[in-house]
Amino acid sequence: YYNALSWDVVWAKASLTPESAHTWQVPIRPYGVNMTLANAVKAYKPKRLVITLGANAVAVMTEDYFISTYEELVKKVKENSPETQVIVQSIFPVDIRWDTYANTNNSINNTKINRLNYKLAEMCERQEVKFLNTAEVLKDSSGRLENNLGYTSDGIHLLPSGNSKVVEYIRTHAYIEGE
Repeated sequence: YYNALSWDVVWAKASLTPESAHTWQVPIRPYGVNMTLANAVKAYKPKRLVITLGANAVAVMTEDYFISTYEELVKKVKENSPETQVIVQSIFPVDIRWDTYANTNNSINNTKINRLNYKLAEMCERQEVKFLNTAEVLKDSSGRLENNLGYTSDGIHLLPSGNSKVVEYIRTHAYIEGE
């Protein structure tokens, strides 16, 4: 998040998907170890975990498989650390050029992202975890990634300005216990 958050609170690995999150070793920097997310939650019992997966997986996973592997991850996290507040963040929108692929299965586009975000919200309800719709702060009036928030080289990944909007949204939409 371009220094908007400290590495002490971010567990991240490039190209992590709901599927690979079950087996890939992720750097848990404050502790100097690499482990799966479920094992890290079990070992370190964070107070809160915001899970952000999606952009890369949207193109290569069917929607049903995406949701089923994501839900399995959420279940494992909850089992490994029942006191951790789990929050699932929405998948970010993409710029206009990706919507030309709206009718193909192996693509990233806003139509597919919107469907998956809806299914993620449903999954969160089933799992009794919070859904954080950060996508809304990134969209222009047509529902696509707002200009100047994403890299023009790919139209998918956020610039520092986009990440700053996401972090601000997270901070202003705080998880309050009991809600």
